[in-house]
Amino acid sequence: MDINRISTIISGFDHFIFSIPVSKTIFCILILIGLTGSLFAEIELVSVSWNPAYCRSESCEKNLKKRLNAINRVDKVEINLAAGRADLWWKHDITFSFDPINRAMRRIGLNVNDDGVRLKVRGTIQQYGNRLALISAGDGTRFELLSHVIPSEGEYLPEHKRVTPILDKVNQEILLDASVKNQIVRIEGILYRHNYTPPFKILIDRIQKLSENPEPEGKKSLNGF
Repeated sequence: MDINRISTIISGFDHFIFSIPVSKTIFCILILIGLTGSLFAEIELVSVSWNPAYCRSESCEKNLKKRLNAINRVDKVEINLAAGRADLWWKHDITFSFDPINRAMRRIGLNVNDDGVRLKVRGTIQQYGNRLALISAGDGTRFELLSHVIPSEGEYLPEHKRVTPILDKVNQEILLDASVKNQIVRIEGILYRHNYTPPFKILIDRIQKLSENPEPEGKKSLNGF
């Protein structure tokens, strides 16, 4: 939210606030603080998968859920034991980190599958050179964006050539348009496993345009990735 909008809110509330008892004034101030904060969630969901054969008992499920819930960045945890998957709802305005998730799982003997971390993130698009990054709303975590490389029939591609930072034409057009219009987008995809530490990279599976971003261009956060 920009300073002009904040000033408008304050000017609209000043007479009201100063004409009511102190307890109500405090309440109104708290509402105002809430209004001036982030209007969008940022890292909405983190899904982690493992080999279900290594965690099949109720005690393993309880232990894993307890450890994941203990991560102070995590708001809620749901576990699908049969599928070997945990869904973690991330707290608003908290920068993403894979390390506490990895440590929680390793303490009970579980390893994350290859390409076993999926993210759902909302934010704005930043262009640098011929590449694009997603800046998550609220916390400002920076995610470089990757595309799948589709091999020709019969062609073999080594692992390091199966992804590219040069996005395919369709995704590139969608994201460049969102960047020009300063729109919020939601991107779902795989956290590229060779970058479990910053700079983070998302291999795009799905893009959804959401709305215009209330933050002016000059206030975009440019952390890390």
